Amino acid sequence: MISKNKIQNKKLIMLGISLILLIIMSLFFRGFTIYIVACILIGSIVYIRHIMHLPFKIEPYLFVSIIISLGYGIGPTIFFVIVSMLIPKLIAGGEIDGSTFAYLFLFIMMNIVAINLSSINIVFLGIMFSVIDFFIISILGTTMKPEKIINGILIVGINIFLFYNFGETILTLINSAH
Repeated sequence: MISKNKIQNKKLIMLGISLILLIIMSLFFRGFTIYIVACILIGSIVYIRHIMHLPFKIEPYLFVSIIISLGYGIGPTIFFVIVSMLIPKLIAGGEIDGSTFAYLFLFIMMNIVAINLSSINIVFLGIMFSVIDFFIISILGTTMKPEKIINGILIVGINIFLFYNFGETILTLINSAH
């Protein structure tokens, strides 16, 4: 049986490796400040939500990933998914199963499509992908309890708010840093 201290040490090592990778990326790639901040912010929110066992999701994964895809490309988006979504969830004791991998695959495919539709207004893209994301989560969910539907609608609303109010500005900042 693995002791609680060994598990805690492994979690700290994973966190340390994630932070080191982010720092290395920021040293070698100019203009990645927004990316680094987004990774740390979203990763922290994911970790806190899982540690506190909150019954709702408020992480704007979709907003941040679409912005990263359009501003930096699909490679940094995949890295974002691993460092800010998967690793913090695992460190906090969350579980990853087949539906998680199915969702992440579809999530990354949505980001690839977003890159190919980059000429479309970011607000329209955000609304479209927020609704698609909600339906994907609904389909992959084993049971759609009323609280899950309400949570899904809440996160769609948060994403639309973020795309509408901050999408264009953040993309402009990213593009001007390149």
